[in-house]
This record gives sequence, C-alpha cells and structure tokens, in this order.
Amino acid sequence: MSLSIEKKLYIPDSSVLVDGTLREAIKEGRISGDILIHMYLVRHFRQLMAEGRGEGDIGLREIELIGKICKKMG
Repeated sequence: MSLSIEKKLYIPDSSVLVDGTLREAIKEGRISGDILIHMYLVRHFRQLMAEGRGEGDIGLREIELIGKICKKMG
C-alpha cells in the first residue's frame, strides 16, 4: 500500500498579479497549494518600473502583498 499526497502548484502570469486577482483569490481561500512567482516576472516588473510604466510598480507591490498574506496564513 502506498500513500500519495498531491499538492497543487500555481504559477501565475503577470495579468493576475497586476489586476489583483491572485491576491483576492488567496484572501478568499480559493487557492490551496504552493504559489511560485517566477524570477522572470520579477525582472519583467522591474524593467517596466525602470521604463516608468505603472504596471511594474503595481506588479512588485502585489508580489510583496501576496507574500505578506501567505505568511500570515501560514
């Protein structure tokens, strides 16, 4: 007999970060599992911010907020 425990892994794209969809889904408990924010997205948002585009700042702030929410939730 073997026991298998599956854990879901979510890899979001930039759109769900910028529009706040991912943060809201986490707060509402609709996401269970691990969330992986790819370094490419962090670099992408930093580049946008360097170009003066608001999406960069929004994306980086969302990543920070999501981290804080997840830390609180354990």
